Amino acid sequence: GQTDRMRRYYAVADALVLPTYYEPCANVVLEAMACGMPVMTTPLNGASEFIEHGKSGLILAHGNDFHGIQEGLLDWIEHPDEAREMGRRGLTSVSGLTWGNCARQVYRLCKQVTSRYSSL
Repeated sequence: GQTDRMRRYYAVADALVLPTYYEPCANVVLEAMACGMPVMTTPLNGASEFIEHGKSGLILAHGNDFHGIQEGLLDWIEHPDEAREMGRRGLTSVSGLTWGNCARQVYRLCKQVTSRYSSL
């Protein structure tokens, strides 16, 4: 359900795993990355485009890649410093995803479209 305590939930989590079969772009993955957490998801999640596999997160082969989930989690547990570094790199890869940047990009796109079709 809805909450105004999301930062608290992310603050107590060590990692995020979302083995989805389809997700246009899961905000939960981007939010976890913005909080510096290591993330694991599938290539069927649009948010995976912000992940460099093995560097800023892990991309599973598919949603029921139970072996990949297990391997990834065990690796994060056995190498917590590397997991934290992966989270830091993930934070860097999404740091430009602000509302201001989004608004500027939408504004530029609207200007391009309207200028292209204003002479019709």
